[in-house]
Amino acid sequence: MNTPPVHLSAPRYVLGESEAHHTSIEDLPRKARAFGMPPKASLWGWGSVRRTAESLETPAVRSGRATLDAAGAAPSSVDCLVLCSTRLPGGPHTHARLVQDVMSRLDLDDAAFTLNRCTNLLTGLRTAQALIAGRHRGVLVVTTDRMTDASQRMETFALFSDGAASALVGAEAEGADGYEGESGEPQRSWGARGENQLHDAARP
Repeated sequence: MNTPPVHLSAPRYVLGESEAHHTSIEDLPRKARAFGMPPKASLWGWGSVRRTAESLETPAVRSGRATLDAAGAAPSSVDCLVLCSTRLPGGPHTHARLVQDVMSRLDLDDAAFTLNRCTNLLTGLRTAQALIAGRHRGVLVVTTDRMTDASQRMETFALFSDGAASALVGAEAEGADGYEGESGEPQRSWGARGENQLHDAARP
């Protein structure tokens, strides 16, 4: 069944305020050997990482606000915030306060949440797409992460920086940089446009 087109607008990102060379990552040569990866920066594209001393929610708010400003969208036009993260500090009792803090600082009233590791952003965009296909007019998607254990900045496929990325998803494009989804094929929506735009933008 075909669905109406959905638009991704005003992708924005923020990175941690401190830049560090990849050689400063704790135990990087040892971890590379453990992963069976030759420790050659040029082979893997290792450069620098960005770190933040700010709270997890602060870059989320900064990126989300940048998206709303770029889209020319008032908070009242956003029906839902989809907030994504790999991990949250504390236990379940602290999670609601974190989400509420981000919502209140962005002047938003409703939220959903995803925890899906490296596919957080994609999961958030798919969730937003489904919401727009229903009753929602605009959905703000924000993914935010910061590493609390420096030794975990390296995995078999990437070095991780601290930061956040965001976009507004809706039935219409907002602002100067909007991307239309492929109608009727939600699994391919935005393809090499919207999703890659956010991934490229967040690359340090």
